[in-house]
Amino acid sequence: MEIALKVLAAVLTAGAIVLAVVFLERRIARRADARWQLFARSLLYAFAFTPTAYHHAPNTIIAPLHLSTICGNLFYGYDYTAGMFLYGVALPIACGWAVVGLVLAFRMKPHTVGLPII
Repeated sequence: MEIALKVLAAVLTAGAIVLAVVFLERRIARRADARWQLFARSLLYAFAFTPTAYHHAPNTIIAPLHLSTICGNLFYGYDYTAGMFLYGVALPIACGWAVVGLVLAFRMKPHTVGLPII
């Protein structure tokens, strides 16, 4: 029964993150400034969908939607250290933000973000 509650907590958290993305995406779409939309969307997508890692030897979980951290804390009794957060969450999200931002920037029309038309 305890394992079922832990799995249910992880699934409900993933669902809540997806619903938050849908809600925040709609709010971002109402903004007029295309540069602000690019900034906010890339941060939102990177935060929600970039795979993060929970690593405490010999266990490593890599998953999007922060399920690695959630499941790592639920299923393993190890302390969650600052190094685990830095290298398992903050660094992957920062890299994901850069990649998502570049992809979204290249998909936008140049005149919407103030870039010169070539």
